[in-house]
Amino acid sequence: MADYVGYYIPQFATTTLDVAGGITAAQTSDIKLTSVPSDIDITKAGVLCLTYTNPINTDDAEWITYTSIDGTNTLAGVTRGAEGYTAKTHDNGCTVAWVISKSHINQTADALTGVTTGVALSSPTLTTPVIPSLYQDSGKTKLMTVPNTASDTLAAIAATQTLTNKRITQRVVTTTDDATAVIDCAVTDQYELSAIANATEFTVTGTPTDGQKLIIRYKDAGVAKGLTFTGFTAMGVTIPTTTTAGKWEYVGAIYNSAATTWHVVAVGTEE
Repeated sequence: MADYVGYYIPQFATTTLDVAGGITAAQTSDIKLTSVPSDIDITKAGVLCLTYTNPINTDDAEWITYTSIDGTNTLAGVTRGAEGYTAKTHDNGCTVAWVISKSHINQTADALTGVTTGVALSSPTLTTPVIPSLYQDSGKTKLMTVPNTASDTLAAIAATQTLTNKRITQRVVTTTDDATAVIDCAVTDQYELSAIANATEFTVTGTPTDGQKLIIRYKDAGVAKGLTFTGFTAMGVTIPTTTTAGKWEYVGAIYNSAATTWHVVAVGTEE
């Protein structure tokens, strides 16, 4: 027997319906079988044919599905009128058969050709699988390519790992002559302000993380202008209060969450 993505596929087996007075077309509970063959896994979903004959009489037969069978041989999770058939009444003692159905065949074909999606595998073991890429969404719009280098591995977001030979591209935000230079630290590693023509105040918005670094670089339009750094604290350096005419200047800061301030640890002026 095989257990796969859809319904359980047993060997052909039969039993009989054990419901006094039979069942109605609307009945989905208290549907009991006389017995269940030993090779049927009662914990798995399956498909049954009620009032089975060979050949099948479509006027009398009906396919149903179930999710499991309990210890009293009673079907659980019954859906009537499966496989394109309509729900019908069935007499007590009618033949009930586990037969390969259209669903078995179609779902097996889909699984083999990769059509079936959203399949949940419980604790599978894959031996040397080849997975060149993975989709991150059911619509298959977010493709993740798996590294194909023999010794490469994937980096995990939540894990503690050491990355080597990697370049981090700085998030540089540039603007021109902004007298109220507001720096969003959530999206900025380096902030550039050029052609300063007015007295300028630098402030930071966003939620910084402890130890986060921020570099501010600026240059005036050729005439020195006043500078104010709000939310910054000098640490062994002097925070500039004016630009140096025609020169680039850098101010490097590190956020200290305990002090709730940006500590300025470096200042440099173009020579």
